[in-house]
Amino acid sequence: MMDYAKKYEQGFMEMGALGTFIFYAVMIAVVVGIIWMLFSGSKLTEMEQGLTSMSYNIQGLYSAQRSYSGLDNDVIISAHAAPEKLMRGNTLKTPWGGDITVAPGTDTGTFTIEIADIDEENCIKLANYQTNAWLSVEINGSAIAADEMVSGAISACQDSGNTLTYTSR
Repeated sequence: MMDYAKKYEQGFMEMGALGTFIFYAVMIAVVVGIIWMLFSGSKLTEMEQGLTSMSYNIQGLYSAQRSYSGLDNDVIISAHAAPEKLMRGNTLKTPWGGDITVAPGTDTGTFTIEIADIDEENCIKLANYQTNAWLSVEINGSAIAADEMVSGAISACQDSGNTLTYTSR
């Protein structure tokens, strides 16, 4: 009868070990999820800071001129006006790997910063980033009205591959 009791008790020990294993597996999954969320949020912050910095740097670089004639990525990179966080080698890239393109705007005295390959969640957030700092924001080629920025961004942003174009003075 003693052998039966020991075998019976061993089963409980195995169940306890299984419970402990499941507990630790869940805890590891939670920690990985939190780290992933923090990492994703840092990319958004990096892009927002990069947009602001690049805009100010471009304005400062061209402050003595009436237009942004000749403005392109090569000029920004050569003049060290591109934030290092957005540099990948000798090219401008978003933290998600999409292209960044700067160019003179269609109206004299304006310039554009275009960011490509943005997912839907970040598209909505970036479209609403400092809306009063931009003359206009376009999503996938469509201008979004300043007083309808949230609903406009929700409607215009697709699942993936979004392009945002900011126009500034």
